[in-house]
Amino acid sequence: MRKFEFLEELKHRLSKLSDCEIEKTASFYAECIDDRIEEGMTEEEAVCALGSIDSIVKEILMDTPLPSLVQNKIKKSHNNSKNRTLWMALAICGFPFWFIIGLFLLIMILTVYILIWSVVIVLFATVFSFAIVGIGGLVSGIVTCFTKGPAIGFSIIGFSIICIGLFLLLIKPLFWVYKQLMKLTEAFLRKIKSLFMRKREG
Repeated sequence: MRKFEFLEELKHRLSKLSDCEIEKTASFYAECIDDRIEEGMTEEEAVCALGSIDSIVKEILMDTPLPSLVQNKIKKSHNNSKNRTLWMALAICGFPFWFIIGLFLLIMILTVYILIWSVVIVLFATVFSFAIVGIGGLVSGIVTCFTKGPAIGFSIIGFSIICIGLFLLLIKPLFWVYKQLMKLTEAFLRKIKSLFMRKREG
Protein backbone atom coordinates (compact mmCIF):
# COMPACT_ATOMS: atom_id res chain seq x y z
CA MET A 1 0.00 0.00 0.00
CA ARG A 2 1.31 3.45 -0.90
CA LYS A 3 1.28 6.49 1.36
CA PHE A 4 -1.73 8.19 -0.26
CA GLU A 5 -3.80 5.00 -0.17
CA PHE A 6 -2.89 4.38 3.47
CA LEU A 7 -3.82 7.89 4.56
CA GLU A 8 -7.11 7.87 2.66
CA GLU A 9 -8.05 4.50 4.16
CA LEU A 10 -7.04 5.75 7.61
CA LYS A 11 -9.22 8.84 7.26
CA HIS A 12 -12.14 6.72 6.08
CA ARG A 13 -11.79 4.29 8.98
CA LEU A 14 -11.55 7.12 11.52
CA SER A 15 -14.77 8.73 10.35
CA LYS A 16 -16.19 8.44 13.88
CA LEU A 17 -13.74 11.15 15.00
CA SER A 18 -14.00 14.88 14.39
CA ASP A 19 -12.49 16.30 11.19
CA CYS A 20 -9.80 18.06 13.22
CA GLU A 21 -8.77 14.85 14.99
CA ILE A 22 -8.76 12.93 11.68
CA GLU A 23 -6.46 15.47 10.01
CA LYS A 24 -4.18 15.59 13.05
CA THR A 25 -3.86 11.80 13.08
CA ALA A 26 -3.31 11.61 9.31
CA SER A 27 -0.58 14.27 9.53
CA PHE A 28 1.16 12.32 12.29
CA TYR A 29 1.24 9.10 10.25
CA ALA A 30 2.24 10.97 7.09
CA GLU A 31 5.22 12.34 8.99
CA CYS A 32 6.08 8.85 10.28
CA ILE A 33 6.07 7.52 6.72
CA ASP A 34 8.22 10.43 5.47
CA ASP A 35 10.74 9.82 8.27
CA ARG A 36 11.09 6.18 7.29
CA ILE A 37 11.49 7.09 3.63
CA GLU A 38 14.29 9.49 4.58
CA GLU A 39 15.96 6.59 6.43
CA GLY A 40 16.10 4.65 3.14
CA MET A 41 12.85 2.68 3.05
CA THR A 42 10.61 2.58 0.00
CA GLU A 43 7.14 4.07 0.32
CA GLU A 44 5.54 0.62 0.54
CA GLU A 45 8.06 -0.55 3.15
CA ALA A 46 7.49 2.60 5.22
CA VAL A 47 3.72 2.03 5.21
CA CYS A 48 4.16 -1.67 6.02
CA ALA A 49 6.45 -0.81 8.95
CA LEU A 50 3.60 1.06 10.64
CA GLY A 51 1.75 -2.21 11.14
CA SER A 52 -1.78 -3.33 10.36
CA ILE A 53 -4.20 -0.49 9.67
CA ASP A 54 -6.82 -2.45 11.63
CA SER A 55 -4.59 -2.38 14.72
CA ILE A 56 -3.78 1.30 14.23
CA VAL A 57 -7.44 2.29 13.94
CA LYS A 58 -8.48 0.13 16.90
CA GLU A 59 -5.74 1.60 19.10
CA ILE A 60 -6.65 5.18 18.13
CA LEU A 61 -10.35 4.67 18.81
CA MET A 62 -9.69 2.88 22.10
CA ASP A 63 -7.53 5.82 23.22
CA THR A 64 -10.28 8.28 22.32
CA PRO A 65 -12.47 9.26 25.31
CA LEU A 66 -15.95 7.73 25.14
CA PRO A 67 -17.75 11.11 25.36
CA SER A 68 -15.83 12.30 22.27
CA LEU A 69 -16.87 9.20 20.30
CA VAL A 70 -20.51 9.70 21.25
CA GLN A 71 -20.42 13.44 20.52
CA ASN A 72 -18.72 12.98 17.13
CA LYS A 73 -21.08 10.17 16.13
CA ILE A 74 -24.13 12.29 16.93
CA LYS A 75 -22.68 15.39 15.27
CA LYS A 76 -21.80 13.59 12.02
CA SER A 77 -25.19 11.90 11.89
CA HIS A 78 -26.92 15.22 12.56
CA ASN A 79 -24.92 16.97 9.80
CA ASN A 80 -25.90 14.32 7.27
CA SER A 81 -28.65 15.82 5.14
CA LYS A 82 -30.43 12.46 5.01
CA ASN A 83 -30.73 12.42 8.78
CA ARG A 84 -31.63 16.05 9.49
CA THR A 85 -35.38 15.55 9.19
CA LEU A 86 -35.20 12.45 11.37
CA TRP A 87 -33.13 14.26 14.00
CA MET A 88 -35.58 17.16 14.05
CA ALA A 89 -38.51 14.79 14.54
CA LEU A 90 -36.68 12.92 17.30
CA ALA A 91 -35.67 16.16 19.00
CA ILE A 92 -39.23 17.49 19.03
CA CYS A 93 -41.30 14.35 19.64
CA GLY A 94 -38.93 11.88 21.22
CA PHE A 95 -36.93 14.02 23.63
CA PRO A 96 -38.58 12.74 26.85
CA PHE A 97 -38.14 9.12 25.73
CA TRP A 98 -34.51 9.45 24.56
CA PHE A 99 -33.61 11.56 27.59
CA ILE A 100 -34.87 8.85 29.95
CA ILE A 101 -33.10 6.10 27.95
CA GLY A 102 -29.85 8.09 27.89
CA LEU A 103 -30.10 8.86 31.60
CA PHE A 104 -30.80 5.19 32.35
CA LEU A 105 -27.73 4.04 30.36
CA LEU A 106 -25.55 6.64 32.06
CA ILE A 107 -26.76 5.52 35.49
CA MET A 108 -26.11 1.88 34.56
CA ILE A 109 -22.54 2.65 33.47
CA LEU A 110 -21.87 4.68 36.62
CA THR A 111 -23.40 1.91 38.74
CA VAL A 112 -21.04 -0.69 37.28
CA TYR A 113 -18.03 1.54 37.90
CA ILE A 114 -19.13 2.40 41.44
CA LEU A 115 -19.75 -1.29 42.19
CA ILE A 116 -16.31 -2.34 40.95
CA TRP A 117 -14.49 0.44 42.81
CA SER A 118 -16.54 -0.24 45.96
CA VAL A 119 -15.34 -3.85 45.91
CA VAL A 120 -11.74 -2.64 45.46
CA ILE A 121 -12.01 -0.17 48.36
CA VAL A 122 -13.64 -2.73 50.68
CA LEU A 123 -11.00 -5.37 49.89
CA PHE A 124 -8.10 -2.97 50.47
CA ALA A 125 -9.67 -1.64 53.67
CA THR A 126 -10.24 -5.16 55.01
CA VAL A 127 -6.76 -6.48 54.24
CA PHE A 128 -4.88 -3.39 55.45
CA SER A 129 -6.98 -3.31 58.60
CA PHE A 130 -5.30 -6.59 59.58
CA ALA A 131 -1.91 -4.86 59.32
CA ILE A 132 -3.07 -1.84 61.34
CA VAL A 133 -4.66 -4.00 64.04
CA GLY A 134 -1.61 -6.26 64.12
CA ILE A 135 0.93 -3.44 64.52
CA GLY A 136 -1.23 -1.62 67.05
CA GLY A 137 -1.80 -4.88 68.92
CA LEU A 138 1.92 -5.61 69.17
CA VAL A 139 2.56 -2.24 70.75
CA SER A 140 -0.44 -2.62 73.04
CA GLY A 141 0.56 -6.18 73.96
CA ILE A 142 4.07 -5.15 74.93
CA VAL A 143 2.72 -2.31 77.09
CA THR A 144 0.12 -4.65 78.64
CA CYS A 145 2.83 -7.14 79.63
CA PHE A 146 4.27 -4.52 82.01
CA THR A 147 0.98 -3.02 83.21
CA LYS A 148 -1.57 -5.85 83.47
CA GLY A 149 0.58 -8.94 83.41
CA PRO A 150 2.26 -11.16 80.82
CA ALA A 151 -0.75 -13.47 80.36
CA ILE A 152 -2.99 -10.75 78.93
CA GLY A 153 -0.08 -9.11 77.11
CA PHE A 154 1.02 -12.30 75.35
CA SER A 155 -2.59 -13.03 74.38
CA ILE A 156 -2.80 -9.63 72.67
CA ILE A 157 0.58 -10.17 71.01
CA GLY A 158 -0.52 -13.60 69.76
CA PHE A 159 -3.70 -12.14 68.27
CA SER A 160 -1.64 -9.35 66.68
CA ILE A 161 0.74 -11.84 65.07
CA ILE A 162 -2.25 -13.70 63.60
CA CYS A 163 -3.54 -10.42 62.11
CA ILE A 164 -0.15 -9.61 60.59
CA GLY A 165 0.04 -13.15 59.22
CA LEU A 166 -3.37 -12.75 57.59
CA PHE A 167 -2.23 -9.47 56.06
CA LEU A 168 0.91 -11.07 54.59
CA LEU A 169 -1.15 -14.03 53.38
CA LEU A 170 -3.81 -11.91 51.68
CA ILE A 171 -1.77 -9.03 50.24
CA LYS A 172 -0.67 -10.91 47.10
CA PRO A 173 -4.16 -12.30 46.28
CA LEU A 174 -5.52 -8.80 46.93
CA PHE A 175 -3.41 -7.26 44.19
CA TRP A 176 -4.30 -10.14 41.86
CA VAL A 177 -8.01 -9.47 42.43
CA TYR A 178 -7.34 -5.75 41.93
CA LYS A 179 -5.73 -6.42 38.52
CA GLN A 180 -8.64 -8.65 37.50
CA LEU A 181 -11.17 -5.98 38.46
CA MET A 182 -9.21 -3.40 36.45
CA LYS A 183 -9.28 -5.76 33.46
CA LEU A 184 -13.03 -6.14 33.96
CA THR A 185 -13.41 -2.36 34.01
CA GLU A 186 -11.34 -2.03 30.83
CA ALA A 187 -13.33 -4.80 29.10
CA PHE A 188 -16.59 -3.08 30.07
CA LEU A 189 -15.35 0.24 28.69
CA ARG A 190 -14.18 -1.44 25.46
CA LYS A 191 -17.61 -3.05 25.09
CA ILE A 192 -19.29 0.34 25.42
CA LYS A 193 -16.82 1.92 22.99
CA SER A 194 -17.34 -0.88 20.47
CA LEU A 195 -20.90 0.38 19.98
CA PHE A 196 -19.41 3.53 18.44
CA MET A 197 -16.59 1.84 16.50
CA ARG A 198 -18.48 -0.23 13.94
CA LYS A 199 -16.97 -0.05 10.51
CA ARG A 200 -18.90 1.56 7.72
CA GLU A 201 -20.20 -0.78 5.11
CA GLY A 202 -18.37 -0.51 1.80
